[in-house]
Amino acid sequence: PFGAFLPQVIGKDSEPTEEADADDNNPKNNPPSASKTGLQWENESWAYYSPEYKPSRWSKGRTRIGTVAGSAMPAYGAWVVDYCTANPGYTAFEVWDRPYLETGVTRRLRSSTTCSSFTQGSMEILYELGKGQRFDEGIEGVGMEEAMVTNKELIMRSYIPIISKSRPTKADMDDAQQADEVREFFIELNKAARKVDGEGLSTSEFVRLLANKLET
Repeated sequence: PFGAFLPQVIGKDSEPTEEADADDNNPKNNPPSASKTGLQWENESWAYYSPEYKPSRWSKGRTRIGTVAGSAMPAYGAWVVDYCTANPGYTAFEVWDRPYLETGVTRRLRSSTTCSSFTQGSMEILYELGKGQRFDEGIEGVGMEEAMVTNKELIMRSYIPIISKSRPTKADMDDAQQADEVREFFIELNKAARKVDGEGLSTSEFVRLLANKLET
């Protein structure tokens, strides 16, 4: 029998099934609910295991990265538990000091916690585990795919960056003015993402909203 581990961090409103939305890291799937009494955050996240997978789920194809032996799974599972403990909530946005990532130059003032960040972390730990299996334990069949070893292109992942010159500060929700500003922002965000009450924002209107509300 074939088994596969499907690493994902998904929003609370999604069900952990093989048919889960492939666009789980879209912020419109996980915004907080805005009401007259305040904000209800629905961003609980978790990882789940599936003993099988359906190739048709990935309509754009798959890229083989490498192979690890089964003995790596207990260590990987322990890493998953630690990851979920340290990152219990789904956070779609990142904050950078410039609109591109450049090693040693771009400051990531706040990182996200999405399917992509979980998968990136999984690939990093599995690489380290596989390296130990191959070079320290000498297990045959473990290693990177040849196409990945010779490929000069980077493996890409998705980000939703907000550009800021300064590090974000936590809003004081006990301060009436700050709490009202946070609430109003997410009311507008809901309109943009969910078309609340039939009202929606175009892409240009949404960008203008961010420009007006956030330091850019």
